[in-house]
Amino acid sequence: MIPLGEGVWVFRPGTVSIATHPVSVTTTDCPGQSATFSVLASAGGGVPTYQWQVSKDGGVTWHDIPTATSASHTISPVTRADAGQYRVIVKNYCEVSPSNAATLAVNPTPTLKGKVFNDNNGNGTQNTVDFPLPNWIICLDTIPTTGSPRYTTTDVNGEYSFCADPGNYTIT
Repeated sequence: MIPLGEGVWVFRPGTVSIATHPVSVTTTDCPGQSATFSVLASAGGGVPTYQWQVSKDGGVTWHDIPTATSASHTISPVTRADAGQYRVIVKNYCEVSPSNAATLAVNPTPTLKGKVFNDNNGNGTQNTVDFPLPNWIICLDTIPTTGSPRYTTTDVNGEYSFCADPGNYTIT
């Protein structure tokens, strides 16, 4: 508190301090992927407020994300349109402090795909005499991050696809 005269005091909060800035994230646009940015900040004795912002032009202009007003911001599901730089503005009563920018890189979905058909002539290539096999269950072996298999079903043309992390897989 700062005295301004007899009986008049002004409360001056401490400075806004960001201890941990957001960290850049690289992901894919595979369904179910998310990205989270977070910050650890104090407002010098007050309660900090947060406003996350995004820049799509390399940090030249920043735009508020209306629903992102906490110490962390999660984007789920991630799409390629979400790629850009993210930062948070931390405020107390008197001060405003932007965090360092973190980049969200969204790579194209790695996809494994194939086709199941009845190979009547045994040549390994689908010909006019070979018809597709719809509604077959296809299993992709263990997912590296979870340790469990993934399944999909062939469509009316006998085709299937999986989003996949880089690695070696067995399809059965």
